Amino acid sequence: MAMPAALARALDELQASVEGPAADRLLYSGNRHDAVPRALLFDRRLTPLERNAWQLLRLQVNPDGITAVRTYDHLRPHLAAMPCGAQASHETIARVLSVLRLTRWLSLVQRRRDVASGRLLGNVYVLHEEPLTPFEAMHLDAEYLNLVSQALHHASATVLGVVLNVLLAWPDCCFRSERVIHPRTRDTLAFVPAQFNELELMPKERELIEICKQEKDAGRKTLVYSVYTGTRDTTSRLKSLLEQEGFKVAVLRASVDASRREDWIAEQLDRGIDVLITNPELVKTGLDLLEFPTIVFMQSGYNVCRS
Repeated sequence: MAMPAALARALDELQASVEGPAADRLLYSGNRHDAVPRALLFDRRLTPLERNAWQLLRLQVNPDGITAVRTYDHLRPHLAAMPCGAQASHETIARVLSVLRLTRWLSLVQRRRDVASGRLLGNVYVLHEEPLTPFEAMHLDAEYLNLVSQALHHASATVLGVVLNVLLAWPDCCFRSERVIHPRTRDTLAFVPAQFNELELMPKERELIEICKQEKDAGRKTLVYSVYTGTRDTTSRLKSLLEQEGFKVAVLRASVDASRREDWIAEQLDRGIDVLITNPELVKTGLDLLEFPTIVFMQSGYNVCRS
């Protein structure tokens, strides 16, 4: 079922439920299978609580891709903090849904009210098999920017950390266009062009190149840290841009086993590299990096839970 048709059907169902109890409608935008997306399990912005909530919502989707569910009442028994303990509070469920929306795994498409009485009939959510881009989230969820703005003043460090990650990611990743293709109809659901082309330097990248040139002239090697090495990888672009400027560059990735990383770096040094690019998490313990006296952090890696 194409997403626009499914959305129209969900809205019609809500409008027809004026006499019954309020209930949300949930649509799933991914393929109709039971596999859990790998990106969900490895999304470090989420805790096990949010991952479990996503899977519980996914299991409620009917074969036609739509389901009616009393979202809070359905999630509360299954998201308790202790085994066989009390149900999760409404505040916990609200926070979980907010985090899923902030990380763009879930979109609140519309709130439906009875025209005559103003009573809330329910919400229409779309659950995604991969996180949307900020542009796509704003296109589907009219309240997304307001949610981000409100969360910046949220008392929860978890929610605040998610918001900061959302806002920090886009300036470093806007060199690629984003297109969302419906998995069945192959229709384009959303598209946003890149803000910079493949050869156009962003200000931060231009500054990095200047630093690397100065350090190379002084006989020093440079270590570059980038936290975006997964689905929103920036390291390949940085490597390409630096190599175009004549630098010898190596990228240490998670595919290099931890027990081999020190030897791997030594091999790259023997090869005569000028710049090493990696995620700081890969080299945070047990590695001798004294050959790189200059370190450039491309992002802050800010963590409100540690601040």
